[in-house]
Amino acid sequence: LSTPGTAEARAALFRLHVELFVGAPARDGDTLASFEAIALGYLPRVDDETRVAVAGLLASCPDTPASVLAFLVARSRETRRIVAAGAPALPREAVDHLLADPESQAALARRPDLDRDAVARLIALYDPAVDAALAGNPALDPLDDAFATLLQRARGDAALARALLARSDLTIMDEAALYLAAGPDRQAGIRERVAATALYQRSLPFRASAAARLRLLDAAGRGDVAALEAELAAGLGLPAEPAWRSLQAGRHELIALALRALGLDEEDAVRILLTIHPVIAHSGERVFALVRSMRALARPIALALLEAVL
Repeated sequence: LSTPGTAEARAALFRLHVELFVGAPARDGDTLASFEAIALGYLPRVDDETRVAVAGLLASCPDTPASVLAFLVARSRETRRIVAAGAPALPREAVDHLLADPESQAALARRPDLDRDAVARLIALYDPAVDAALAGNPALDPLDDAFATLLQRARGDAALARALLARSDLTIMDEAALYLAAGPDRQAGIRERVAATALYQRSLPFRASAAARLRLLDAAGRGDVAALEAELAAGLGLPAEPAWRSLQAGRHELIALALRALGLDEEDAVRILLTIHPVIAHSGERVFALVRSMRALARPIALALLEAVL
């Protein structure tokens, strides 16, 4: 094998070794140790085409030594992609290589064998593609801190919220937090589930006073969004500075939820929506959609959804 001019022979012999190893009916400790030595001897000396060809076979074999998988992950982008997608389990060294490669991080986040340490290191990347892959990974436990982190990020990221909404293991609180990103049918389902939950069967002791109503109309008339949001928060007993971002695309419904929870009548609500900001006021379709949203909600449900989203 060390003789010059034997590259094709090396490639053919190595493929044969891999096929015999993968196809063996059983593999004892001696077989594993022997193949590990052979593979680590051949892999640096065969061409890229051969490495790619055997990577699929080795990645799918549950007995492939960890050192061999780690070599393939470190060797090239193509072998790294194959192993990341096909190996039933990855050694720590291989996970490290995948974490170091921006093009492989999302593939790692989709793997079903992620442990908490790997999930934590993926979450720390703050990468939208990685977050979306984790959101769609059924291996991620909704009770883990990592899931709570994704849920918090999804409050300001509609794409991530939609990825989380595709899961089948969300609690009603999870769904309520993602309410703004849901489509009309899903929103109707969330409202029904919230309404059926005993936790939200409560009467609201407050309603906008005449003075508060005038302050809301005045703030909207001046186009002072910050003042309107502050007045809504105060009237509803929300934290002093909730992250409203109510004029951001996809978040206009927050104003409708708050107005409904405060018990403003429809005429005042429409006046506020028509004056607060052109991004809302200049679209009759948007204003009427927000009014329809208010009509569909009981006050306690509107408040519950608002609290969950904020």
